[in-house]
Formats: sequence, C-alpha cells, structure tokens
Amino acid sequence: VDTLGPEHLSVLGQIVQLCPKIRPILMARRAEDRDLVEAFKIGLWGFMHKGDGKLAEIVKMIRTVGHGGSVLSTRLTKLILDEFSRPGICPAATERNHE
Repeated sequence: VDTLGPEHLSVLGQIVQLCPKIRPILMARRAEDRDLVEAFKIGLWGFMHKGDGKLAEIVKMIRTVGHGGSVLSTRLTKLILDEFSRPGICPAATERNHE
C-alpha cells in the first residue's frame, strides 16, 4: 500500500470478518496515526513502513505474527495504549491510570 486510507481499512475489515483466524500485516509508505490505530482495532497484527524494513526484518515480522505475536513501533504502541485508555473505552485501564 502506498498510503493507508479508509478504503484499505474497509478491505481489512472484510478480510478479518471473512477469515477470523487470519493475522493480517501491512506495509505502507504513509499512514496517518488515526488510520493505524483504527487498523489495529479492526484486526491488524503487524505494521511496518515501506523502506524501513530490510528483508530479514520483514521475514521476522511475518514469523512473529505467524506465531501469535504482533509487530509495531514504540510510537505506535503508545498511540494505541493512549486510545484504549481514553475514558469509556476500557474502564479498568482508565481507573488504573488515575490511581
């Protein structure tokens, strides 16, 4: 994918719905943070920017996801955790953050 957009999120949702056991991964040149967060909510398991990964890193991502793990950058991890700790999204996490 060159630029992750709404049409890709729609296709991702359809793939996950039709094949719930699949663990999709994505490589894109450009992706807005909000689209990446939404992609992981839909069911994405791994993401890498095109050009960032050498062949060995791409293979490692495929193997990691294939064995049940997920692959995302530290920055993206923080974005996702912030999203899920918003009030009303995950009450238990929100309560822990305010203790």
